[in-house]
Amino acid sequence: MPFDTNSLLWNGQPENYFRNRSIQPIEQDGSHCVSTVLAMLTGATPERFQGVVNTQDPVSWSESLNEYGLKLAYCPSDNRKVKFYLPELVALNDLFTISYTKS
Repeated sequence: MPFDTNSLLWNGQPENYFRNRSIQPIEQDGSHCVSTVLAMLTGATPERFQGVVNTQDPVSWSESLNEYGLKLAYCPSDNRKVKFYLPELVALNDLFTISYTKS
């Protein structure tokens, strides 16, 4: 089945969880992108997550956020261009991170 350029990213209730959250960017040191993002979301240091989370397992990322009252809703991939779902992200008015690999 081909992907649907009009499908919703989030079919749940229109709740907002992070509308008032302030995130301070942290410069990534080396190949620690997962621990750096988790640190930015929690206010902890990247070192707090290094050696604790499996960088290839988003479930471990979410579990590490439990003590901060957070969890991740993870979408492993979306083949659509961002322009197809950006209006939905803006309308949801919440916290989303988009990561991609340069080809």
